[in-house]
Amino acid sequence: SARVLSPQEPNIKRQVKLPTNHTFSIKKNDITEEHVEVIVNAANGFLKHGGGKCHLKKTFLKPKDFTVEMKLGVAGAIVAKGGQIIQQQSNEIIKKLGGSYHSELFEIQLLLTLAFLCIGGLGDGQVVSTTAGNLPSNYVFHAVGPIYNNNPQAEISLRLAVTNCLKKANALGCKSIAIPAISTGIFGYPKVILRYNNSEPFLIVLYQGLGVNVITDAIIEWCEKNSNQEPLDIRIVNFDNETVKVFVNKLTIYLDTNKVKFGKICINNNDLPKISFGNLFGF
Repeated sequence: SARVLSPQEPNIKRQVKLPTNHTFSIKKNDITEEHVEVIVNAANGFLKHGGGKCHLKKTFLKPKDFTVEMKLGVAGAIVAKGGQIIQQQSNEIIKKLGGSYHSELFEIQLLLTLAFLCIGGLGDGQVVSTTAGNLPSNYVFHAVGPIYNNNPQAEISLRLAVTNCLKKANALGCKSIAIPAISTGIFGYPKVILRYNNSEPFLIVLYQGLGVNVITDAIIEWCEKNSNQEPLDIRIVNFDNETVKVFVNKLTIYLDTNKVKFGKICINNNDLPKISFGNLFGF
């Protein structure tokens, strides 16, 4: 059975040794400061990390040049601290697929899903790697998570993005990986749903298809299916307290064999973090 470990680092809020010998941790930290072999970047399909407009070439699907604008997130911090070599290598990957960039400041994220289809960019769930530059890791994996928009395929794509990160880390012989809450920021994938009732107001409800459950379940499922692989230190790393606490609660639920692993789970009202609707729903 899974064993709860005593964390060796103060920022680790929950750490579990799974029966497969893989270690699964929830940590509050700036992911760019994690000393691991792989840092995962929640990327867009153009691998445009530092902010700016993505100028796309003419294609048979789109006969005119056009520009798509995207927002800055964890990816911008990774390039800012890791160096422009990360963006340069990302540009080379996209050029091989038919796209090109010019950089300007931007505010709006529009047309992302349709645009990468027109130019042969990366699809939802795909993962590519670059150097980590000045970051304290060997690689940055750029995982393309889905834009939510109530897309019925979003859960499949998010699960695939997480699984592909773990597969790639294993294939490269890496022993440690830090993963953020992919797609739950500007891509709008809800972490949780808030419900109100008269007896227990403002309960956080974890439905199976929501971001925290999908990411956690994808990691546990991969670990269960890869018990014969070298042990991997897997960390979910986020800086905001709300996200960290929801992940801790989800992992606690997994460990409690008296509660169901999937489905509708209500966290104890006394354990609720202070709620920020912006952070919870990606606004």
